[in-house]
Amino acid sequence: MAESSGSNKAAERIGYITRVQSFSACHRLHSLHLSDEENKEVYGKCNNPYGHGHNYKGLSCCYTNQI
Repeated sequence: MAESSGSNKAAERIGYITRVQSFSACHRLHSLHLSDEENKEVYGKCNNPYGHGHNYKGLSCCYTNQI
């Protein structure tokens, strides 16, 4: 005889695997068709020859499954 689904729930275990990722990215906006001064005027701090960066934190992915 089959058990009711209610009695199986007590024995059911769920597992979670979560990955949280942080990273930094850098870019420079610069046009070869513009002078250095025009690039600075148009792109501002994003025209820095050493790049302009952003930090991304807390990107996460979670996998859930019955154990």
